[in-house]
Amino acid sequence: MIAIAASPDGRLIATPGPTAAVWDAETGERAFSVEAGDGVEDLAWSPDGRVLAAVGFGGAATIVDRSGASVTSLPHDREFRVSAVGFSPDGRLLATAAIPLEVRVPGLETVTIWDRKSGRAVETITTYAEAVSFEPAGSRIATAAVFGTAGV
Repeated sequence: MIAIAASPDGRLIATPGPTAAVWDAETGERAFSVEAGDGVEDLAWSPDGRVLAAVGFGGAATIVDRSGASVTSLPHDREFRVSAVGFSPDGRLLATAAIPLEVRVPGLETVTIWDRKSGRAVETITTYAEAVSFEPAGSRIATAAVFGTAGV
């Protein structure tokens, strides 16, 4: 996946890679870096712009503040690739999509909805997803896979 995430105020831009880079949009200088396992695949800013979630290979899901200081990490199995992340409109919840790194085994792919502050899973849905997005009211999420399926 190719991802880029601009903070809501437009001051910081996050890009994925072996280590995610967060750039100052005005100066073009690196503000800080974020690690998430064996490489960052997707990034999302909270709606208020206070925190950035980074997810990637090796099951990592990391949340940092605007200085790059770790706020929390969400537990995922290292044998999974966390392919997508998205915040609910109120910023209270975070959705992550996880798929096995090696063999695609139906029933192991999940989308997990987390309470962002406590780091606890609220709900887990068994589905293959490489993109997640909350609908504007925040009561449902949409998922999509690279091979063309989508669901709500």
